Amino acid sequence: TGIPESVLYEKTKANNSRKFINLGYYPSLFGVDIRISGNNNSLIEKVQKLIVKDVGPYIYNIGEEQLENIVINKLMKNNLTIATAESCTGGLIGHRITQVSGSSKIYNGGLIAYSNKTKLNQLKINNKTLNRFGAVSKEVASEMAVQVRNIFDSDIGVSVTGIAGPGGGTKDKPVGLVYVGYSDCNGLITKQFNFHSSRESNKIRTSQAVLNLIKQKAL
Repeated sequence: TGIPESVLYEKTKANNSRKFINLGYYPSLFGVDIRISGNNNSLIEKVQKLIVKDVGPYIYNIGEEQLENIVINKLMKNNLTIATAESCTGGLIGHRITQVSGSSKIYNGGLIAYSNKTKLNQLKINNKTLNRFGAVSKEVASEMAVQVRNIFDSDIGVSVTGIAGPGGGTKDKPVGLVYVGYSDCNGLITKQFNFHSSRESNKIRTSQAVLNLIKQKAL
């Protein structure tokens, strides 16, 4: 996940020319599944290792386990707690986390800060930040991540703010623009994504991007 199908294909296409091996690419809103098939098990294993070498940072699992399961298991293994502040996803990230059995051990809670009023009153976002940069900005995403971490006394705080669509977009901030914030003891980072999809697709892609970021950063 986190890599376009076209780029993934370019990085792995050399393996398509191998005899007795077939590569299948199955894209979805959650990423791309690659299926290696053939009659020679040792050759399948060899190709698998080559693909892992080429695109390893984007692979979250070899098998069918969902990303949220992997993230929750990693947090539990590292004894880390997390809290979420969601705007455009409307609670989807929290939903995916709590779908995993045992998530109560690491998920301290979350806020759906959908309106500016809630961002100000519940998350205590600085009014000057909101007025200067707007709700959909890296600055607001940063404050949301820090504040939700403090409110729920968690090791990690994550946030999302964006324009899900179909309306609300502008030339400078189009539909599909999303900012993600991540705060822990090591500091704060923000990431920008441009999904340019339908409302439901943008929400799903955002939740996947957030979970993938947690997987990468939670140590």
